[in-house]
Amino acid sequence: MNFLSPLFECMIIIFISKAYTRRKLNINKIIFLSIIVLIDMVTINYLIHDKLIAMTLFGQLVFLIICSLFEDRLFKKILLLFISTITSLILEIVSAIIVSIIHLAIQNPEILELTGNLVTIALSLILVFTPVYKIYNIITSTRFSYKIALIYSYFIVISVIIIAKMNIQFLYRHIYVYIIFIMFLILCNLLLLYYERVILAKEHELQSYLKNQPIYEELIKDIRSSQHEFSNRIQTLQLLCDSTDNLDDIREKLHDYTNTYGKPLRSYPLLSINMPLFAAALYSLSIKAEAKDIIINFDIISEILVSQASEVLLTDLSCILLQNAIDASYPKDNIYVNIKSDNKYTEIEIRNPVLKYYSHEETNKFFTYGYSSKNTATTASHGMGLYYLKKEILKYNDSDLYVDCLEHEGRYWIIFKIKL
Repeated sequence: MNFLSPLFECMIIIFISKAYTRRKLNINKIIFLSIIVLIDMVTINYLIHDKLIAMTLFGQLVFLIICSLFEDRLFKKILLLFISTITSLILEIVSAIIVSIIHLAIQNPEILELTGNLVTIALSLILVFTPVYKIYNIITSTRFSYKIALIYSYFIVISVIIIAKMNIQFLYRHIYVYIIFIMFLILCNLLLLYYERVILAKEHELQSYLKNQPIYEELIKDIRSSQHEFSNRIQTLQLLCDSTDNLDDIREKLHDYTNTYGKPLRSYPLLSINMPLFAAALYSLSIKAEAKDIIINFDIISEILVSQASEVLLTDLSCILLQNAIDASYPKDNIYVNIKSDNKYTEIEIRNPVLKYYSHEETNKFFTYGYSSKNTATTASHGMGLYYLKKEILKYNDSDLYVDCLEHEGRYWIIFKIKL
């Protein structure tokens, strides 16, 4: 290991860790760590002649960098360390292939190693501008058992390649063996990750059903209770004319009775939907809106809903739109929900009143990452729903997302429509 190797290795690890976490780097911490790196470089180069001890010290240095610049939890620090290290080793293998092409032109081993390090740094810089953070987010969102298996396989790869790095010429001569070995482990990890994601998706779907099933049962209970109450109200209406001769009093009482009886029937169309989870979620939001004196009117054109997306995803996206409509509405406002379906797609349209007119440029900003029209102290937590909605809809062929602002009878209305 020459004098510059620790510096190059640290730079590569920092670039890769930044690519995975997308965190901004603290300048003061970088300066502090640079001093430590210089001290470590001098120590490794002049005081330590045992390569195994040097590698151990370097590993501790890299872990210190990970702890200082990236992640907060210890387990995620360890996971990021292994992922960044194995990625750097993979990049070194790629650079070794590139260097092996010009191996005959460069006879000096030190220049050969320096060239390999520079190529690896260039590759790690390119990695910063790629969406590899999505892979890291997927891995960190998986269960503990998968992370342990991932770390174990990475540990094997790191151990084998670090031993090979102690003899760089040996690594170059057997480069294809290492490539096959690493690709095999990567394939195993991808299969395991796919299996893990399938299980998590099924668990999420099951949890959604368990969460919303009581709400759907409550909807059925409310409708049944209103049916029992119907006969009593009819009798009351029949006796209303006998209770007073004043037509104004009769008119007022009739108005009160019809208003109070109409409330539970507004959610009645949801019972006809063939997706209980979807119906339960919409009913839950209608109850929340009713508590704010906001009326949601459901128009269910198609009882049998067919969609490319799962019921869970269709429910999530519809709830995002309806929750936004509730947040933008005021007491006494009406929200209109229109749901229809054909043999392949489900179309959901939600209309809610707004205080001002929004141009097409403004409505397009609704789907921008982090954008929010809410002027609250918690604005930082907003601006994710519609961005997520658009991203999910675009994953499906022939899907459609429409938003517009119209004026009708002196009021402005926002119209969201999704076809999925």
